[in-house]
Amino acid sequence: MVPVEEFEIFVLKMRDIFIRQNASVLNISIRYVPRDPGSLLAWAREDVFSFTIIYHQDKDAESLLHTEAWSQELIQAAIDSDGSFYLPFQIHETTEQFAKAYPDAGKLFELKQIADPGNRFRNMLWLEHYAGNMADKIAFEKAAQTPSAPDEDESQLAMQKDPEGTVSIDQGNGDETPAAAAVIESDSTPQAQVGPQQPSDSEN
Repeated sequence: MVPVEEFEIFVLKMRDIFIRQNASVLNISIRYVPRDPGSLLAWAREDVFSFTIIYHQDKDAESLLHTEAWSQELIQAAIDSDGSFYLPFQIHETTEQFAKAYPDAGKLFELKQIADPGNRFRNMLWLEHYAGNMADKIAFEKAAQTPSAPDEDESQLAMQKDPEGTVSIDQGNGDETPAAAAVIESDSTPQAQVGPQQPSDSEN
């Protein structure tokens, strides 16, 4: 997403990135999004135009890296135009790009620490970018991967990701239940929004 007045400049940047990176773009739709004045992770901090990109991507490692490369470049172009990108898709953005596009994320992290000090509720996006307000990512990830001892009357919850990319919840009794809010789907023809995050849609 980019501010209304940055529309023409960003379109030219986007065109150049797609041509230079030989991105397999199938379609781009554009919509107007009014300002969101209240959300800490608002991706429209002012009136913006949002670009939804439909693209083709194979599942091999080289193709995934290629998509990540042009996604990061596209995200940076949006940030340079005082814009942002949509979060719930493939996590291609760097933590630095995330911090610049979502400057109030630290406030959300502080509230999360108060409401969930044990970090029970988390997802791949959280593990990628939250690190004690981005101060110590390695220590955070190590702590997040260490299962806590279950209470006597409570099943232990642990996030697991199988080779197909599906995140599930291990309830501690051998049963695994798909985590509806954290399923990562793979599709040979993902839909993206600028800087996609899960192979599906990508929006800037």
